[in-house]
Amino acid sequence: MNIENFPHIQSRMVEFSTFIESSEARDIELEESSYYLSPENQQFLLPVQEDLKVYLNCLKKVPRWQNHCFDQVSPTFEESDYDHVLSMLKINQECQQNNPDLSINFNQVELIILLHDGGEIITGDIALNHASLSKEEIKEIKKLESRAFPPLILRKVGNLPVRKTLSNLYRRYESRSENPNDSESHLVKLIDMAQGNKFAFDNIYAKDIFVPAYPESSSLRYLEKIVNTLFDKELEQLTLFINSLNSQQEKEKFFSYYTEKHLSIYSSPEYGLPFSQTHFQENIQNLKNKLFA
Repeated sequence: MNIENFPHIQSRMVEFSTFIESSEARDIELEESSYYLSPENQQFLLPVQEDLKVYLNCLKKVPRWQNHCFDQVSPTFEESDYDHVLSMLKINQECQQNNPDLSINFNQVELIILLHDGGEIITGDIALNHASLSKEEIKEIKKLESRAFPPLILRKVGNLPVRKTLSNLYRRYESRSENPNDSESHLVKLIDMAQGNKFAFDNIYAKDIFVPAYPESSSLRYLEKIVNTLFDKELEQLTLFINSLNSQQEKEKFFSYYTEKHLSIYSSPEYGLPFSQTHFQENIQNLKNKLFA
């Protein structure tokens, strides 16, 4: 990727280089994020608290949903990468509480959640349906995220053992498609989707928000197409995670938990979505038959 073709990224790199050196970058309380971290992770991150403050403050400066092609639907909503990470940590905590026997390393899941969007400090959050960038440009920027994060962000972690652990976890997450058995990374991606889609349903895709902004007669069909796509992608990620688990009992229990807790949103009357209960149930049942027949 030729970074000269993306002047906004060049400007961000200069802006954040200056911000990182400022006292403002360390002006944050860690209690809010620590609340969702295990005692083991709190102890692990203790030697890098000042670095963590800077990192979290950088995430606070990354607004999500930038140049989303539907941003006129609800221009007042705000969410930063920091908000996104906290919400994901909360979902993960609930997931662990409801699935205490799940044989995965939730400490690693927490740390990957903290790291997973760190590259956006450099690139910004780029919506997959960006209003002005082509799909190819978006793909190139997404590649830059993973290339930029280790040398430009992680290398600022002063404690070498902590930095090495974080770097390894980040590389694991970025290469998860090549590692179907990496349960921790696939769970993080699933939680990422659950959080992002729920936020979108609350602020963009709810019928009473979307239709008034797009009053043309095809708006409901258009919304249904969007919702179907989100549903299919989240169901696909759920399948990847379920298949990464070893125990049949774990698979069935988590499937029941997740479909009831998170996927049911797609047919919930609360959101007024034109996604039929029958269609939702059929797809869930088909996947259940495929996984557990």
